[in-house]
Amino acid sequence: MPRDTRVRRGFDVAVATAALMVTAPLIGLAYLYLKFVLRGPVFIREERVGRGGSTFWLIRLRTAGPGRILDILGIATLPEFVNVLHGQMSMVGPRPSVPQDAAWYMPSEARLLTVLPGFIRPARHRPRRSLGTGSANSVKQREVLAGDRLVAPHYIQHRSLPPDASTLA
Repeated sequence: MPRDTRVRRGFDVAVATAALMVTAPLIGLAYLYLKFVLRGPVFIREERVGRGGSTFWLIRLRTAGPGRILDILGIATLPEFVNVLHGQMSMVGPRPSVPQDAAWYMPSEARLLTVLPGFIRPARHRPRRSLGTGSANSVKQREVLAGDRLVAPHYIQHRSLPPDASTLA
């Protein structure tokens, strides 16, 4: 394993471990809320595509019905730190795709599968000038709609630990 990969993995494990320790009480409260209100499974597994096209099970809190508030508050994704600890995800990177989407990736989009998917998307920078197809608002709107497909190529080519660490700050 190259040094860069070992350092990034160490960073991911340290941050995910600390995050799980800090958020464990919140996950516990969410668990009790879901168990009491929904009376069913609390955790769900969703199939996702990771690096190299391999699939893994993304762990989340159930958000059906009254559990939707956990999704709105961002609590539903906290169990994904376990996926980071298992080495299936990184702290920062393109979000993991569902297999149905990844199956239709164009060659440029398939680059998303060359890195570990991330718990958090890379920081997005507003363009300093128009791309020649409209205002900055329309550029931002296209970026939001396209999500990782616009950000990932630049991120994959230029990714490094310092910007990733600042994304988490």
